[in-house]
Amino acid sequence: MANRWKFPQAIVDGIRHQLNPLAVTPVSRFAALINLADYIVHMNEKGDDAALLSEFPNDLATSLGINLVKMLERIDETKELAGAFDGLLD
Repeated sequence: MANRWKFPQAIVDGIRHQLNPLAVTPVSRFAALINLADYIVHMNEKGDDAALLSEFPNDLATSLGINLVKMLERIDETKELAGAFDGLLD
């Protein structure tokens, strides 16, 4: 569908490789971001903060150059963002 909508190739590739972004070389930054965002959303839905941190895909964050300490300090903000988006859909 992304091809049909004429999305840029980088986004098409990101969508295509989002389930295993580290399996392609070079790593698709879009795929890694999609995968990481999906992980955070699903773990927030579960409400298991301990698992969110213990199972966090550090390899993905590192491949994106994300400072893990700073990101994990602000991980609670993702819950607030999810609630804000839910409000847009009501």
